[in-house]
Amino acid sequence: MVVEPSTSVGVGFVLAIMSAVGNGTFAALSKLCPDVHPVHFNMLLSIGTLVSSFVFALLYPVFNDEDVDVRLDFVACLSGSLFVMANTFAFFAIPRIGIALAQGTWGGVALTVSFVWGTYGPKDILKVPKSFGGAYGGIVMILVGIVGLAQSEALARLLLGG
Repeated sequence: MVVEPSTSVGVGFVLAIMSAVGNGTFAALSKLCPDVHPVHFNMLLSIGTLVSSFVFALLYPVFNDEDVDVRLDFVACLSGSLFVMANTFAFFAIPRIGIALAQGTWGGVALTVSFVWGTYGPKDILKVPKSFGGAYGGIVMILVGIVGLAQSEALARLLLGG
């Protein structure tokens, strides 16, 4: 089965949901290892990422009619370093503020950062929104959601009088 960019939008949404399930699960698994230090857990996560990525790159041509050019690339390695840093900070955040608040915060901020890169970044990744008002309205809603999530206990006490 060859998955091409022109494949149906439905396949794209299924792949995005699969990505979200993976992103929503990997951090939760750290809760199953409470005695493992966050830096050690992140190192093991990074080793798992390296091994599974390598296996996928080797098996990819079996499932698709194209070869994968496996080589080192500075930007890809920089991206991997940012990924490791992000995960390290995430695993330090989880025991301090809980997984729901941590994931809500980093997810919302990641969306905002992606929006800024996509809207104002280099021309290779630039995609100007059709409606700046709608785009910024969406970002404001995300940020309001993050603040609401962060203040959920205080809001609950205020609303419930407790």
